[in-house]
Amino acid sequence: MKPFSGITFCPTGIEEELSKQLRKRIYKLGGEYTTDLMTKVNVIILNNNRDTTKYKFAIKLRPDIVFVESTIVNEIYELWINGEDVTMADHFNFQMYKKQTQRMLLVLQSRYSALPFENYYIFIGRIQDEKYPVPDLERIAKEDGCFKCVSKYFVKDAKTTNPSSNVIFISDTLHGVRIESAMAEDIPIVHPKWIMDCHRRHGTLEYDPFYLTKNVLNQSDEQIGLGACNCWPDVDQRFADQKIPPKPTDNDDLESSARPNSVLLNKFKPEASRLWKRAFSVKMPKTQEDNKKGDFENEPTPQNGTSSSSPNAKIVVPEKSRPIFENCTFTIHPKFTDKHATILIDVIKRNGGVIMTSDLTYPDYLLVPSSIPVDELRIAKNGMAPVATEFFIERCLHYKQLITPVDSWSKPFLRTNKFSIKPTRKLCHNGDSNLHISISGFQGVELLHLKKILKQLSGKGVTYSEYLNNNIDLLVVNLSSLSSIPTTHVLWNNKYSDMFKLNVSANDRSKQSLVCRNFLKMKLEYVKDKHAIPVVTPAFLMELLLNTANVNHRRDNFPKVHINNFNWCISCPKGNTEQFSCEIINDSGSDLPGTNQISGKPPSKTRYKVDMSILEKSNGASGSPTTSLRAKTKEVLDKIKASNEESHKRSNTESLHSIPHLEKESKVDTTYPSPKRQKLSELKRIEPINRTSSWGNMMSNDKLKQGDVLKEADSEADEPYRIPDEIAPDPAYTQIGYGVPKEKLSTKNPLH
Repeated sequence: MKPFSGITFCPTGIEEELSKQLRKRIYKLGGEYTTDLMTKVNVIILNNNRDTTKYKFAIKLRPDIVFVESTIVNEIYELWINGEDVTMADHFNFQMYKKQTQRMLLVLQSRYSALPFENYYIFIGRIQDEKYPVPDLERIAKEDGCFKCVSKYFVKDAKTTNPSSNVIFISDTLHGVRIESAMAEDIPIVHPKWIMDCHRRHGTLEYDPFYLTKNVLNQSDEQIGLGACNCWPDVDQRFADQKIPPKPTDNDDLESSARPNSVLLNKFKPEASRLWKRAFSVKMPKTQEDNKKGDFENEPTPQNGTSSSSPNAKIVVPEKSRPIFENCTFTIHPKFTDKHATILIDVIKRNGGVIMTSDLTYPDYLLVPSSIPVDELRIAKNGMAPVATEFFIERCLHYKQLITPVDSWSKPFLRTNKFSIKPTRKLCHNGDSNLHISISGFQGVELLHLKKILKQLSGKGVTYSEYLNNNIDLLVVNLSSLSSIPTTHVLWNNKYSDMFKLNVSANDRSKQSLVCRNFLKMKLEYVKDKHAIPVVTPAFLMELLLNTANVNHRRDNFPKVHINNFNWCISCPKGNTEQFSCEIINDSGSDLPGTNQISGKPPSKTRYKVDMSILEKSNGASGSPTTSLRAKTKEVLDKIKASNEESHKRSNTESLHSIPHLEKESKVDTTYPSPKRQKLSELKRIEPINRTSSWGNMMSNDKLKQGDVLKEADSEADEPYRIPDEIAPDPAYTQIGYGVPKEKLSTKNPLH
């Protein structure tokens, strides 16, 4: 039977898109959904807006309706699909209600109902009536979820600075500076009885009958607020008959009923809270003095009303369970935060353990934080004490026994942070290089720890998704939930088998939630029929993390973990071993000598030529720094371009070596040619410009000597020119300036 069976929900003040989502969730939970407020409606869903006709009508005339926020539906749905008993059939506060519909409505009313003063900013002014003490009003306002409650001062512009809150002023007099300031800002002044009646009705009443006017000041207490609720006898009778249990304390198995600040995003939070609260509820072991003092008080009571002094009386003494960590010594690693270490020490002591602070002897267990890599913990390799994370304490509390030896869940799994997981292309379905993982079949402490492990892998090439769709690359399932796999299979007989055997030995398979089993079945059918991806156990993740230990010391041949391995693979699509594997690469390439900083891989074997003539020129150059800098930059760019063209032609030559004439033609001078200059007009003679630095072009890649002649590639002028000495002060960086030379060289002797 689903949790919401027999319950009808009705929304108010909710957008259409959100309403569609709520409808789907409520149908899956077994409830009904209608947009009309009818007599069969049991629950009204709100969304931070209570100024609606449905809400005002229900709060005034329908005492049988429960009011919840829209986020509660999603919260209960997440708990339900993870195997939590949201109806609380076994909880001591609700187990007397045998009908599930009645019990579920009571759970919604007592633990999930919308608080009357949510998003309210309440100012409490002067109260003259002793029936409404200010401390009590302030306490009730805070307990019922107000955003803020101030009784000592008034904040100007509170309405404009808090646009999302309902600002209201509580007082029974219209005199005072604060009252005048509130009235000037158009803040409603309401009688203090409004707070008491809202608390009594478990809802937000309208202001109108409580507005502080001159007429209200002359009314009696019974007349104030008259008409705000027309069903007070039914309201009082309903809560008296139902005997709503008090708000849960820290010793309850479930979380406090105080409204959470956010939606339940972390699905394993209830299990984690239950483990630690159970640990704190364990009484401290008594000393010998306590036992002597309490012998008379703790004398067992005989059954059937017989006196304990009667010789024939049968005294039944219940067996006392031994503390989980009795005679076990622990050392807490200093990497734990102070708050975390304090909690661990308290839990261990409450369960019979001993905390060691001396280094002279070895403890039975060394506890280290699971979120800190092993290479940062500085643990001695030859240490005598077994190392475990805080997972060990949580698993012992869950199974109510000392787990020995330490299983694979409890051992430190994070070796280093300097790694990244690179799956093969065959594995990736999402279009990126990350491995997208979904899980199924887990509940309780295993779900808690598996999500923590996946959180550590986030950002390392692994992305976790709560939903199974076409973008998922890998499905991780709980082996202990698959009854079809015999215990003689290799999946049950490898180094990671201790991750599942304890779960089976505790008989959890028969206690597993029906919802959890159904979701596992549906996901496996989806993988089989529609989306063929590998299905593995958590042992695959443990093997990935194990292989990160030595990744910092490798320059190539990074370790690979193959998915289709019998030790963890349940099913896998067809393909060879290399197609379904994950490579573990170093994520800090700069730490390894001789590696590429971008890819983390060894550098390529390609060798690049360096033209030493440029360095020789720069060493022997003289003259203007500006000229040298420009010349060197231009020359380096030209050399690189010429080298690229030469290598390109060489590759073409090698590919055409069978054709002799092409091979011969390919051997040409690859020197970058100088661009042609347009011939200057002779209409007006231009005098040469004498300067040491000019915008020109480099004419040769070879070192020039004094007196060399450059041939200008001009289509109309074939005669060479001699460069005047005043234009070329440095033969190593000779340039041609704009202008016409004064003298032409003789064509007979072009070179000297």
